[in-house]
Amino acid sequence: MYFMKIYIVIMAVCLSLIPAKYSLAGFDYNIRLLTYGLLQEPADSLRNPGNTVFQISQNIAVTELRPDFSFAYNKMDISVKPRLRYQWERLEIAGSSESKKAGELFVNEWLARFMASDRVFLSCGRENLQWGPGWLSSPSNPFFYYNGRLNPLLEVPGKDFARIVYLPDMMWTVSLIANFAKGRSEIQPGKDFEKTYALKTDYTGEAAFGGVIFSHSEGGESNAGAFGGWTVSNATLLYGDLNVSTEDKTALLSGISYTLESGPTFALEYSYRENNPDSLSHHTVMLQYYQNEICNRIDLLLRGTSNINDDSIQFVANVDYIAGDHSQLFLNTIVNSGSDTGEFGRFFDYQVMAGFEYSF
Repeated sequence: MYFMKIYIVIMAVCLSLIPAKYSLAGFDYNIRLLTYGLLQEPADSLRNPGNTVFQISQNIAVTELRPDFSFAYNKMDISVKPRLRYQWERLEIAGSSESKKAGELFVNEWLARFMASDRVFLSCGRENLQWGPGWLSSPSNPFFYYNGRLNPLLEVPGKDFARIVYLPDMMWTVSLIANFAKGRSEIQPGKDFEKTYALKTDYTGEAAFGGVIFSHSEGGESNAGAFGGWTVSNATLLYGDLNVSTEDKTALLSGISYTLESGPTFALEYSYRENNPDSLSHHTVMLQYYQNEICNRIDLLLRGTSNINDDSIQFVANVDYIAGDHSQLFLNTIVNSGSDTGEFGRFFDYQVMAGFEYSF
């Protein structure tokens, strides 16, 4: 697959030659070139002895071209996010090591939207639909429980949706959502994709926001979810997110964030999940520190998360450094501690991701 490397280099050079002020009416683009290496150590746990079950790669190197294109004309707008990726990885299973490499061209997201009237929008495409104020997860989202905020540089695979959005006024939004195909997402082993339909109502006010979601899957499961936030002061935000289902599954998240005048933001979250696939209830507490534009160049996030039930702990440190007008360096580190059956100790002991991003 060496041609993939050559193709990426040629594409990067050609795109860099496009004049910065080049424009076409209704057309816009943003192009990023991402290169990173990832080092991780699989946990030698009872569920993954010798890495024979989950087969987690110890070393991964990735070069990925991420162009985002959008075009708007009259009442129609179209966007597409194709991805060109070349990946090498090394895998060690029960003391035996092997490596593999592959190139891939795919579309992670695309969207076609039509404005049927001043208040009604129709859309179809592959999207990463996210909502909710939580850092750890979004329980009320029946399509994406994982919100991608653990490592924002790794894109969440999109799913295929059709939507009807109605705007009765500036504060309220009503959406009918149908998830009709799995898109790029992965389905858990032993399960089949199930179409899911949802009715979502959102409110956005001056000091508060919230939403209510009712969903039903073709497998028979129904869910009711809600999320919201209240700006107590300029510095303090209270928020929550919850979900209950007909299969006796309950999940909720509550949190508070406080921003100091000097810039840093502290967040404290509590998360509860019941009747998970492992039949365990989880009580999780997270404390986070976040500050961006330190010395106008550094974004820093430090997070500690503890599962109260099994005493497992996860530490996260993310650092982004703006190296120039179009480039940045990043370092994302995750360290897990806990027993073989703990939430954070059963998959991998640590993970370090370092790389470089250049924007055209």
